[in-house]
Amino acid sequence: SHQDPNPPISFNIKMKLVEELSELLHKMGKRVKVMYF
Repeated sequence: SHQDPNPPISFNIKMKLVEELSELLHKMGKRVKVMYF
């Protein structure tokens, strides 16, 4: 894996993406649970 000295911009972008993705998955998971259970 890459080990960059300290790329704050790409790191912030990655963190934001992870946050949005986890939130999206959380919503989808809820919807799936409602649909299947």
